[in-house]
Amino acid sequence: MRGWTLIEMMVVLLIIIIFSTVGVPSWHHFINKYRAQSYMKELSQQLAYARVMASGQASVVRLCSWQQGECQSNWSNSPVQVSVWQNNQWQLVRQLPEVHPSHQLHYNRTQLSFRRDGSLGPLENGSFIYCPNNGLNWHYRLTLNQAGRSRLLFQQQACPA
Repeated sequence: MRGWTLIEMMVVLLIIIIFSTVGVPSWHHFINKYRAQSYMKELSQQLAYARVMASGQASVVRLCSWQQGECQSNWSNSPVQVSVWQNNQWQLVRQLPEVHPSHQLHYNRTQLSFRRDGSLGPLENGSFIYCPNNGLNWHYRLTLNQAGRSRLLFQQQACPA
């Protein structure tokens, strides 16, 4: 006899369904975590670049969420731009795309500026917080100190309010 019986095909189908119901939520979690990690590493690299550029060119370098010709307080909905002050205006150097629509990026200021020595402007130190919006119990925190150095941490707890 060649082929499979109906019972054998149903057992195989049931096994596939069980594996997919277990695997899809894990895959969703993995994708969200990868998006967050990738974005925060890129942001960390842009901050390091801006700091080096400020001290290397002895000019002020600004990083902000740019939309409609000005810096915005909502870091999630618009691209993050690195700009240098040249010829009495801001010149775009680099741009980081906005975060995934289901995620949020928070910072305690509208912008931050690296001074000519690579340090941050007065009271601009703080933490970028990257949160998934789908109830996952983790977030990323990128902390900047006054000297302009950053530290990226993964935190296995709910996003701060």
